Amino acid sequence: MLLDPSTVSERPPSGGIDTIVYPSTTLGQIHRNFTNVGLRSFVVDNEYYNIVDDSPYGLQNNIITLNGNPITIPPGNYDANNLLIELLALFNVAGPGVYTGSFDAITMTFTFNSTVPFTLDFGATSPYLELGFALGGSYGPAASITSIWPINLSGPPNILIQIPELTSGSIISYSTTAFAFMYPLTGSFPSLSQANWITAGKADCPLNGFNQIYQLTVRLFYTRDGKVWPYISWPRTSYQLLLEFS
Repeated sequence: MLLDPSTVSERPPSGGIDTIVYPSTTLGQIHRNFTNVGLRSFVVDNEYYNIVDDSPYGLQNNIITLNGNPITIPPGNYDANNLLIELLALFNVAGPGVYTGSFDAITMTFTFNSTVPFTLDFGATSPYLELGFALGGSYGPAASITSIWPINLSGPPNILIQIPELTSGSIISYSTTAFAFMYPLTGSFPSLSQANWITAGKADCPLNGFNQIYQLTVRLFYTRDGKVWPYISWPRTSYQLLLEFS
């Protein structure tokens, strides 16, 4: 059974691909009396931004506090150099002082400098993980502040796939949430990520006494700093998910 969001008329409120409901009219023949479902292939556009404002869905990481004032970073997919340029431009507009900075490709850390002492604070809506700082951390006042850990701009390493209609068998659990499959993302933005049942890790979900499909709901999630978040992505993004029922 091939599942493709382009076959359904309604997207979720986000406009992305985080939750797609496939009614029976899109599923082809109605399957009966099967005991196993396997993820045989999954191809997805890797369009995810690493700096986002998905606040209606619980995730926002584009607010950094400079000298007590919140600074908003435009959502986007940044590499280290582009993010540094963007941050310095925002800092210099906010002031006071003149800000410069650098990225160390060996230690994978940012350093921010100013002509006057400054402070940086990282709350729950900040890119603390992406910039290599501690959640809730306050740094300064100082004329120079450096990341305490390597930056993390790689985006989600995998997608967790939840299909509520298929929860009667063997499942995996992450942060108390149940999932049928886990799919590793490959490459960096923008890319086309693809896996098959040999390389996808958790690729089979045995079922107990499951008789018939009336609809399937595919929910996509990813992990950030040990928490599970919906994979919102963007309206232009799609996927093709091939399931084998037996």
